[in-house]
Amino acid sequence: MKAWTYDDASDPVKAPAAFGAKLKGAPFKTLTPRRLDWTSGGVMIDGLPRDKYALIADGTVTLPAGKYTMDVISDDGIKVWIDGTLVIDRWSVHESELDHAALAGGTHKIKVQYFESTGWSELAVRFRRD
Repeated sequence: MKAWTYDDASDPVKAPAAFGAKLKGAPFKTLTPRRLDWTSGGVMIDGLPRDKYALIADGTVTLPAGKYTMDVISDDGIKVWIDGTLVIDRWSVHESELDHAALAGGTHKIKVQYFESTGWSELAVRFRRD
């Protein structure tokens, strides 16, 4: 997972082109978490600022045969891709919101793009069998 900071000139909602350009630059921090599951009224992850940062996490998940739902909780902006297809797009400043995406068993490439504006922060990605 890679992390970037941003400012008002590269705000993800108000200045998406400048934000996109920022994400093409070098991240200020690289992390290797086992999962995406954080909630905080302060600093969400050691080494990150409290506000105005973005994360991109890429990985794979292998699920046994069957039907599954990916539950994603975010505060603030979130985009999620499964196997290259955008399945969740809540790219806004918002309070904690729950989104879902269906997927079948097997191995899937997952990409999560997240930004934290100010205040409370939350990011959780979980898979459950239907």
